[in-house]
Amino acid sequence: MKVVLLKNVAGLGKTGDIKEINDGFARNYLIPKGLVNSVNKQDIFVIKAQAGKRERLKKEDKQNKIKTLKKINGFVFKIVTKVDETGTLYAKIDKKDIFQELVKAGYKIDMNEIVLSESIKKIGRYEISLEMQNAKATIILEISSK
Repeated sequence: MKVVLLKNVAGLGKTGDIKEINDGFARNYLIPKGLVNSVNKQDIFVIKAQAGKRERLKKEDKQNKIKTLKKINGFVFKIVTKVDETGTLYAKIDKKDIFQELVKAGYKIDMNEIVLSESIKKIGRYEISLEMQNAKATIILEISSK
């Protein structure tokens, strides 16, 4: 029986794969658990077309992210916040805050692409790395007091 995997199944394949498996295994185990659906020849063409479209969109998204990283490289972001008399921030700045500033500026970056070893707790100028697979960029983050 030909089936399409609806979820990743260990030892069988990944979501969207089309596999030929025993009828009993499919009917008694995989279909009742919602792991697969049976397919016919017409369904196979549709599934392959959808998989091709997903791959193309994934590739375009990766290319757009690389373009964004090249465009953002060297960009200076400024954050104005409250500090005490020693220059220590009342609220630390972490990946989430940097991510929000990038979104405000109109850049589409995932939060997990921001490389920050520890939260920022003092005013000053910091270099923040952005990494996505094979592409890297560095932005400058200037933190000053109100």
